[in-house]
Amino acid sequence: MIQAITNRRQFLRAGCSALVTLALSGAAKPGDARGQTTAGTGASGPGEKPRTQAPPNMTDCHYHVIDPRYPATRQVKPALLSDYRKLQARLGIKRSVVVQPSFYRTDNRCVLEVIAESGGSARGIVDVHENVTDAELRDLDAKGARGIRFNVRQGDAQAMNWIENMSRRVDELGWHVQMNINPDQTAAAKDLFNRLRSPIVFDHMGHLTSTGLDHPARAVIEGLLQKGRTWVKLSGFYLGSKVGLPTLADAGAVARFFLKAAPERLVWGSDWPHVTATVEQDDAQLFDLFGEWVPDEALRTRILVDNPARLYRF
Repeated sequence: MIQAITNRRQFLRAGCSALVTLALSGAAKPGDARGQTTAGTGASGPGEKPRTQAPPNMTDCHYHVIDPRYPATRQVKPALLSDYRKLQARLGIKRSVVVQPSFYRTDNRCVLEVIAESGGSARGIVDVHENVTDAELRDLDAKGARGIRFNVRQGDAQAMNWIENMSRRVDELGWHVQMNINPDQTAAAKDLFNRLRSPIVFDHMGHLTSTGLDHPARAVIEGLLQKGRTWVKLSGFYLGSKVGLPTLADAGAVARFFLKAAPERLVWGSDWPHVTATVEQDDAQLFDLFGEWVPDEALRTRILVDNPARLYRF
């Protein structure tokens, strides 16, 4: 009996692995009703598909996979690759950019595994030590990495001391530096950001939802956008919002500012599984808000498909 149970568990694990591989490759599975409502799991929440239509090759430029096989620096709820694939089906995501979370620090194994399993449809943002070698960076590039994330907002303030050197090094690979940074920190680093050689990507609309557009960081990011070497992620709409759902009007004001300032420098991200959210988020609802803020279909396609293809080299 014990042997039979063990064999059954092995069979189920093999079957689950095969299904995830099929989902990652984009292949349809027998009985897969693509037109039916697909409920999310875990942090994505249950619900219908969004009203906003996803264009072909829609790209999610910001999400995390949290796998308990890899040790984290703090306790965090798992958000498995199989869960994310259900979100992809729900929203219509075809390409993706998985981002290294702060609690994995410089252990990029989870990110690299997600990229490897994607069949070419995923890219990654990694975290590295200051003394990373050029050979290690080239190896990460070959495996699909496209940038380094600096989690200044999560306490990695020391990284600002070596970001200029790393910006120079990764620029040779066609990478960028990705900033998770508070508005006050952005304003204080104005001169530094203007010296960086590589492109810069600001997470979550520069976190300006928390301060409003009158904050000096807005002018800093706007100036960098005008130089043509900076990008902004329309993501994490709920972060710092004082209005909240269903409108997230304060986040909408920030999004519309960037939509007017530099639509050619914007990408969208789900921010799944919403690790820092204080309440459960519904991804379809958030994507429909994006659709309301960007009602023009051609502009949505530019943000969801064309811009990410340029930035992440799809």
